[in-house]
Amino acid sequence: MRENSSDANLWWQQAQADLETAEINWRNKRYYACSFFSQQAVEKALKAIIIAETKKMPPKIHRLYELSSVILTHEEIKEILEKIRKVDLAYLASRYPDMPAKKTAAETIDSQTAWDHYFDAKEVIEWLQKKFQIQS
Repeated sequence: MRENSSDANLWWQQAQADLETAEINWRNKRYYACSFFSQQAVEKALKAIIIAETKKMPPKIHRLYELSSVILTHEEIKEILEKIRKVDLAYLASRYPDMPAKKTAAETIDSQTAWDHYFDAKEVIEWLQKKFQIQS
């Protein structure tokens, strides 16, 4: 992180671990878990940047668009908005069995959907890393 905030670094490290966990779950055919950890990775990456940029703890929300709006302009968000929307849906589907399909995530999230969530999450995190000049 640009700022040497230990809290921000912890959140960023956990985001990286969650992204790795998402990939491992995809390889092990736990597709709903891949989708869930993909969303968690983006959420934690955004929260890390919020801490580093604002010097405050991030809001206790999970919606990626709302978190993005804390640190990005509307124009910046537009660059990654479609990917954020898709990954955000992974949170709802994997966390709440009655949303949106009234089936469990294990039943509804297939290999391709999970891979798309993972790939979009990875691209969003890479975009954030470049934008905020984060060293890995």
